[in-house]
Amino acid sequence: MAWLGLFAYIKLQVQVSLLRFLLRLRSFKQRLAIRDLLKKSSSIKIPSRDRGRSISANLYLPPKVDPNPKLPFPVLINWHGSGFVLQGHGTNAAFCSRMAQDAGIAVLDCDYRKAPEYPFPAAPNDAEDVLKWVISNPQDFDLDHILLCGFSSGANLALVTSTSWPAKLELDHGVRGVVAFYPPTDLSIPVENRYPPNSKYPRATWLYRLAYDCYIPSAADKKDPRMSPMYADVHEFPAHMMFVTCDGDELCPEAEALGQKVNVGSRSVVLHRVEDVRHGFDGICLPGSREERLRDEVYMSVAKTIKEIVSIP
Repeated sequence: MAWLGLFAYIKLQVQVSLLRFLLRLRSFKQRLAIRDLLKKSSSIKIPSRDRGRSISANLYLPPKVDPNPKLPFPVLINWHGSGFVLQGHGTNAAFCSRMAQDAGIAVLDCDYRKAPEYPFPAAPNDAEDVLKWVISNPQDFDLDHILLCGFSSGANLALVTSTSWPAKLELDHGVRGVVAFYPPTDLSIPVENRYPPNSKYPRATWLYRLAYDCYIPSAADKKDPRMSPMYADVHEFPAHMMFVTCDGDELCPEAEALGQKVNVGSRSVVLHRVEDVRHGFDGICLPGSREERLRDEVYMSVAKTIKEIVSIP
């Protein structure tokens, strides 16, 4: 009966709303720090395929560059983590600002719609629309050097978009590379069957179940490549890929499995596992902490990889 579906939706909506509220309280200090970092960016509204709606984005440019550069920049498009349900646009401000500075490229940090209000395929549609907009602006962005990046669910979107949209456009350049931080790659795996390599860390089964119940429509094929990039054609992935995983994360095995799967032919694949940390370890780091040191090391490695991909000395 229809009311049963409505009841299930309301239940999910209440749970997600409470989770959003609690995390917003917890991240108050982080949002204050982000506010200063966001001043280094400019706000952009990107048109979506839906009439009257736009997608919010923040553009970070390399330092000491004219606000209206005459030459197009290599660009890194980033999507934040959210479990597909949490509002977190801007939470990667430290990473985006650092990549613009250390890698010397433009960074476009993008929002996307969240479940349960907007389940699949709303998020990948938004991600595709962002890439389409970048490609339509060759005067600003170097279309031969487009890279995609994301954290957690945002990394899922980066991987999905790297295979789906360029193929539709039949572009010669396509997407040059992807950087995926602890991504979910196979949403068909039952959440109770996910275990972190480092068993000392508690599992977050309930959180993954809530996220996937919100994001995945009941009739959806969980092996759809636009949902689970593990099932995309291996030859459609870009030439350069980097996976950052955590040994205390349930998503580590499936992320590394995709990394190993796509490591064929002349493709360059970097698998960087961070030991003794949990999923999202780089999000909130206390000054002087081990997590801060590891975060800085990982970000430095990512910047180095990006510079090599786009051939910036």
